[in-house]
Amino acid sequence: MALLNSKNSWRILGQESFSFEIAQDFDYEVKDKAVVLPIGNAGNITAVMSGFLKFYRAGIIKGLPRIVGVQSEHADPVYRYYLEEEEAKRSFVPVTVKPSVAQAAMIGNPVSMPRVIQIARAYNQAAGEKTDLRGSGDGAGDHGFHDDCQPEWKCSLHAGRGIHGRLQESD
Repeated sequence: MALLNSKNSWRILGQESFSFEIAQDFDYEVKDKAVVLPIGNAGNITAVMSGFLKFYRAGIIKGLPRIVGVQSEHADPVYRYYLEEEEAKRSFVPVTVKPSVAQAAMIGNPVSMPRVIQIARAYNQAAGEKTDLRGSGDGAGDHGFHDDCQPEWKCSLHAGRGIHGRLQESD
């Protein structure tokens, strides 16, 4: 028996299929796309970046999509980590979680944080700075989504709508 949570590498490997399905849905032309994901324990975003990297390195896709991670201001350690633009100056500090209706994403010390740092670095090297783990946008708060989004999948929808114009301007 195995516990399937963000600590378990088998779960992360299985969740890579999200990126495979996204690539297939767009006929493997994902370079001009953006994938917006909520970050709680950071397993989903780690898996999606890893899956796209595998497809890219295998030559199945020719370019990588932009990855945008969003967190609530009530639990935003990944957001805070990536606020520092210079990688050498970054320091991860867990946060104390505040009550929120987006309860599944309320994690102040994501167990996948070391993986996020490693995979985001590899992804950016391959793609040319195509991750934004400080997901923010107009109408979505500084952290990417409103705190009143429930269920949690709506958080990515709110953030995607909020950052749509910014992504078009930068690409």
